[in-house]
Amino acid sequence: MIGIVGANGEIGNLCIKFLKDYGINNIKAGIRNRNLLEENSNFSYDYIDLSNKESCISFAKNCDCVINCATANKEGIKNLVEAVELGKTKLVDLTYYRNIELPKVKNSLICHGVGASPGLTESLPKIITKHFDEVESLNLYYVTIDKFTYSSAKSYLEYLDSSNIYPMTEINDWKLQATSYNGEAISLKNLSVKLKQIPYMDNRSISICRNLGIKNAKFNICMPDGETYKLLMNPNFRKFDKSEKIRKLIIASRLDVQIFDSYCAMLVESKGQLRNNEVFHRFLIEEKSSANLTAIISVAVAVKILKNTYDVGIYEMANLEYSSKFLSLILDIDKKANIILENGENTLFKNSIGGEI
Repeated sequence: MIGIVGANGEIGNLCIKFLKDYGINNIKAGIRNRNLLEENSNFSYDYIDLSNKESCISFAKNCDCVINCATANKEGIKNLVEAVELGKTKLVDLTYYRNIELPKVKNSLICHGVGASPGLTESLPKIITKHFDEVESLNLYYVTIDKFTYSSAKSYLEYLDSSNIYPMTEINDWKLQATSYNGEAISLKNLSVKLKQIPYMDNRSISICRNLGIKNAKFNICMPDGETYKLLMNPNFRKFDKSEKIRKLIIASRLDVQIFDSYCAMLVESKGQLRNNEVFHRFLIEEKSSANLTAIISVAVAVKILKNTYDVGIYEMANLEYSSKFLSLILDIDKKANIILENGENTLFKNSIGGEI
């Protein structure tokens, strides 16, 4: 049985959908609002409140894996980790366990920071660079056109205000330095609007590049030249208090999705050496929204770690071992996803005709 915490939220609902599409119907949907339990009596719903350890223990019992799509504070995460450890089960958590002291795990396998970013942005370089003997450069473009919820806006702003991110930077010959970014736009074949780039590096991407031996790297968040982009690039935006910034970000994103269709994609272009020959790889994954991509990745990771029978411990998503088979698993879960992996002119993996920069 797979348990979904936050099942009445957008991503939780999508996780249930993709699990069913994949053929997994033994699902326990966890919600905090007891009033909804009777309304959804046609499905296996159960009560869980992450601030209540007993409810976490009760929910995790008899689950083979739990996917946490709910926002939680440090106490709630600790309760959930203790519950899955007691139940000797596995946990996929969208929350990134940064600066959270957790008990030692001896009986369960926990993967945190699961989703598009963090998650896929750090995992894709590991998948792509397996096709090289040596990687010379890697450019990653995370495209998102979507509305912010309160929790996603709060999390994103906490990330921007943390000491873990270095805006307008890149790695050049192993050194972190300011990028020569000049506001140029990019375009994708399957997208009618041009996209502005916001370059960044953070501690996770820097660590990944160091571990993979990538000496030149650029990571970019890409979005249309709309209200969200203008807000984030406005220096006065940082002067507002936290609640006001969240409110403004939500409003800006909602205005954008009235003009632009929601869309999410990740493109990775990499160059390096293979058997003394220079090779170029391009990877593209497209989905209709960031919520869709996050849910698909969460389900794919859950299916993957369920097969890791003997592994225990707490891992970031980027620290799991990956291969191109992970791409096939994503397509098994959502056959509408568009995934292309190309080596120069040769297509190594293709689901449908897609786009490129």
